[in-house]
Amino acid sequence: MDSHLFKFWWGETLDTKDRKLHLLGWDILCSPKAEGGLGFRKAELNNLAMLARNAWRILENPNCMLATAKYFPRTDFLNASVLLNDSVSRLPDEAQCLFVTIMWSLWTSRNNLIFQNLKENHVAVLARARDMLLTRKPCLIVSPNTSVSLCDKWMPPSFGWIKCNTDGAYDDITGANGAGYMMRDFSSKASFCASLVFEVKSSEEAEARAIWAVLKKTLEQMLTHIIVESDAKSLIDHFSASLFDGDSRTGAILKDIQFFSSKLVACVFNFQPRVCNYVAHELVQWTKTNNTSMYWFVPPVWLLPTVEGIISLFDDLKKKKKVSASRWSGALTSTTGGFLNYSSVP
Repeated sequence: MDSHLFKFWWGETLDTKDRKLHLLGWDILCSPKAEGGLGFRKAELNNLAMLARNAWRILENPNCMLATAKYFPRTDFLNASVLLNDSVSRLPDEAQCLFVTIMWSLWTSRNNLIFQNLKENHVAVLARARDMLLTRKPCLIVSPNTSVSLCDKWMPPSFGWIKCNTDGAYDDITGANGAGYMMRDFSSKASFCASLVFEVKSSEEAEARAIWAVLKKTLEQMLTHIIVESDAKSLIDHFSASLFDGDSRTGAILKDIQFFSSKLVACVFNFQPRVCNYVAHELVQWTKTNNTSMYWFVPPVWLLPTVEGIISLFDDLKKKKKVSASRWSGALTSTTGGFLNYSSVP
């Protein structure tokens, strides 16, 4: 609409080859006359004004015919929900929210193209939908008084969130220790995993180091909405209650965890049993056996069965080969692939 108006004003036809010199910008022409413009109305702003006028009219007079007969015959303006067709309305609430935000983002992209001649690709459309969903969706709050459902298998996070499974272990006799974590999104795709060696003196310190490492990595990758899952119940309970005090060895680590989590838009600490945290457990066992730190952009080959949830098959293969879990993982180290580098972590 705007393009037709300014073509008419400058004496152009609808022919794309008919171009005249535009002596003033359209924004200036749409300014009020008192500010040097001609008072033309932008179609987009005029449309928004008309919609706002109708909304105000309905709010002022909820029983008017416009509200009761045309738009909201069964509910009121403030409590009305988005009208979806049958196939969409059968989706879970979360999927409906995702559908609506993507449609909204597509409409915004269409308006940007028409009114601002701004072309956007699908990545920009999905990124805007994600930001909208995270802004409008209430954050999950976990506290000691909130009951957290325990699962019998690993479950992916909601759209826009990253779930980080962590684990740590320490052998009181040999002193062997390890920490591990894996980061996965709503599609269950693993984006990063690590096996780490630290100078620790207890299992609790190893567990805290694992959480410390994954939160540090999330800040480096500029992530915003994080769920940290661990089978260290005492630590998770303390973090969920905003308690970050420790002893002489863990105090500084816990304060760092508090600082890292405060830098995120949302950070949830969630306890889950070992069966839901088996991937991080396997990463820890690999670290204890090899006594080295390793980082992967994609899960190593020996971890894929666990990531995909085929733990029983993994166990059967180990039994057939009659080797321990550590020897099994060590035998496949040469074919891991996808690793970034390895080094001892101070």
